[in-house]
Amino acid sequence: MSTLQKRLQKKLDQAQINASELERRAKLPLSAARRILLGNTKNPTLETIVSIANVLGCSIDELVKEEHIASPIKTKSDLTFEKELFVQLIDDIKWYLQHHEISALAFNEFITYVVEMYEFSLTHPERKIDKHFVTWYLGKMLASSEKNI
Repeated sequence: MSTLQKRLQKKLDQAQINASELERRAKLPLSAARRILLGNTKNPTLETIVSIANVLGCSIDELVKEEHIASPIKTKSDLTFEKELFVQLIDDIKWYLQHHEISALAFNEFITYVVEMYEFSLTHPERKIDKHFVTWYLGKMLASSEKNI
């Protein structure tokens, strides 16, 4: 059983929901979560993992990070600071928030988004910010946070 399977099942148990309910809440295709739990889907898309994490109230790392294998995504405590990358990310976030006229966002929520997008950007082969990813990620996160209000 993979780390993802074990952690997903544990999170479902903690949330006291089943795979069908997770799929409904996360707006996933029918059986998407069940295929992960059965081991039929070994590498779900980032969009699927983000949707699952949102519904279960956890980070992506909590679902997929291997404990015994070095991960290309570092934990929040040992991130490498790359000024140019960070400044570009903040500029892209600022653009998104202004473009979508978002003026209120919980600080801890904002910081979580920054860290997760920065971690993802550190894994980019060219060490750059993918503006399409930033736009997609913020859209998904902000839409799901509005549903939880």
